[in-house]
Parts: sequence; C-alpha cells; structure tokens
Amino acid sequence: MIKHICSCVVAVLMCASAFTAFAQSGGMGIEERLQSLAGNGAESAANAMKSMGTFQSAYDQVIVAEQYRIGPGDILQVRLSGVLEQEVPVRVSPENAIILPRIGKVDLRDMTLKDAELRIQEVVTSRSNNDAYVTLLQPRTVYVEVSGNVPFPGLYALPANLKVSTAIKIASQSGAMQLPQTDLDKSASQVETERLEAETNTSFVANYGKRHIVVMHADGTSEVADEVRGRVFPKENFDPHLREGDQVFVPFEPETVSYISISGAVVRPSVLAYREGDNLQLLMKAGFGLLPNGDAKNVYVLEPGKAPQQMTREEIMTNGASHSIQPGTSIVVMEDEKSSYKAAVAVSGHVKFPGTFVIEEGQTRLLDVIEMAGGITDQAYLPLAYI
Repeated sequence: MIKHICSCVVAVLMCASAFTAFAQSGGMGIEERLQSLAGNGAESAANAMKSMGTFQSAYDQVIVAEQYRIGPGDILQVRLSGVLEQEVPVRVSPENAIILPRIGKVDLRDMTLKDAELRIQEVVTSRSNNDAYVTLLQPRTVYVEVSGNVPFPGLYALPANLKVSTAIKIASQSGAMQLPQTDLDKSASQVETERLEAETNTSFVANYGKRHIVVMHADGTSEVADEVRGRVFPKENFDPHLREGDQVFVPFEPETVSYISISGAVVRPSVLAYREGDNLQLLMKAGFGLLPNGDAKNVYVLEPGKAPQQMTREEIMTNGASHSIQPGTSIVVMEDEKSSYKAAVAVSGHVKFPGTFVIEEGQTRLLDVIEMAGGITDQAYLPLAYI
C-alpha cells in the first residue's frame, strides 16, 4: 500500500471567453477594409494598418514561426537593413505573394512564417545589398467550419493565429451574449466531461474528442489534432493553427474509452482519454507542476499488471518521453508532510473509469472506491472480483 499521499486538490480553472464577438464584428471589419484597398504592395498595407487603428487580435498562445502558415490577408513587417534601411508592412495577396518596394514579387505559397522569412531573405539579398527580417504584424481572418460533438456547430470567422482547440472552445460557447447553458445546449462531450469531473473528483478531464480532433484542410490534406499534447508540448504542432477553409470535426465518444490519470499533490489532478503513443512525461506535464507540499522525489507510477514503481519527478521529466504507457496508467505524487497518512488504490476491470484513487485509510470503504471509479459496467461479474 502506498502511504503519505495527499488527497486530490480541485483547482479552479478559468475558461477562455468566447471569440464569437470577434467573428461577428471585428474579424469581418478587417477583411472588408483590407479588400477595399487596391493593390498588394507596401502602400496598401500601410493604409490598411492605418484604417485598422489600434485593433489587436486575441492570441491563445505565442506563435511559433515554424508552425504558422502564411495565407492571403496576413500583414507582414519586413525590415530591410544595409544600404537601404526601411521597415515595410506588406499584405499577402490572394495568390499568397507579396510585393516589396524596389525588390519585386515574392511567392509565399505553402510556406510557414519561418519559411517565408528565409525566402524573403534569399530574394532580397539576391536582388540588392540588403538583409531582411520578417515578423507577423497582423494575422488574417479565415472561415472555419466546426462540426461533430460541439453544442454550436457552424461556420466561424476567426483569426488564423488561433489554434484548432480554441475554435472548438468557441463552438462550445452559447454565443456573444454568453447566456447560461442548459443540458440541452451542451454537447454530449460536455455532459460526459462534467460527469467525469464530479465522479472522479478531478479538476480536469480530457475526453476522447479533445484528443482525436479531425482537421481537414482545403488542399485535401488532413491531420488529427490533440489538445492535451498541444498544451503540454507547445513547440510541437499537435494543435495546429487555423487555416482558410479548414473543416474541424470533433468525434463523438465511442462506447469504450480507456483513461490515464495523474493525482496527488499536483496543481491540476487530471483524467485523460488514452491515445496511442502517450508517455510518462506527457502525463506528468498534464498535472501542471507540483503543489508546495508535493514530494518531487516520491512519485509512484502505477501501470496495469505491474508493481508500483517509485520514481522522482526529475527522472520522469528527463526520461519519461521514451517510456510509453498503457491504458489505465496512473501517476500519484506524494505529499511531503509527515502528518498526512493516506493511501491510494488502483481499480481495474469492468468499472466505468479504471484508474488510481486517493483514499483515507481507515475511513474509505470498498463501496466508496467503486463509486470513485464510476461504478461497475454491465459486463462485471462480482463473484470473480478480488482485492
């Protein structure tokens, strides 16, 4: 039995405000003003920036240049240095090109922001005695269709700097007025998530839909986005930026879903739908760090069919990426306080939510543990149950 484990701490999370007000007003306003300006060069882009005044896009994360794909309507800031010192705002044309003064046309089709900078640098140095530096000054507005297991599917006009997961959050809000939701307004995914949070006493649940988001691009390609991996590994492209014409589909929950979890003295105890390729480092990061009383040298990894393994947080963060885990794996971070005398039990088999649960020794009963696991399924045969 594992000793000295803290009880789950329920963190209060702030939900992002809906962006539908932007979709209905600000986004379209920018597009209309940009389209009203003739030409694709620096002069029209400068006028566009003046017409927009002090408008700023909302950002859900810092843009990684290797991930953001350039598209029509983006406004870039190109700084020329050398013989010609000049900062030039340029708008990307509908065919994904820009025109630089005294340099000419530069094709940016199918390029990320990083690729575009390298291409512009190449063209500028080959046609002049100047160097070039490029930043994204203003992201474009794109139309994105969100469908599947969301309360408010439809076509949204959103800035391209936002991530796919943010578009889903927007499609899960009740509109610009932010009216209170009823159960009829909520998606099956939201109802299931709320039930999981209540029954497992966890502060965060990532259901199947959040981890298997299908994104179909206008060029005929597709990818599967993962909100959890995108959050804990922001430098990787697990949660891509929106692109024009994207169709985002949130799958419905299958009949059987496997879960992994992290609990104990962590900031955000979490239950995550399992996805092939998950590892210990991801699960540890999903806890968003240890609480002040968390013991970084006393972390237990519980995998189905294996004895509990004691590790340090540093070991998991350093080597955990190469440690693939099975469905049902749990991490429990112990408390550093000697006065805390609690334990954890692992529940497996035909229960709704297999996993590891913190108990109070001498107080928590077997029935309580079964209830923490969501109760038994229809396939359970109690005479064969064992402890």
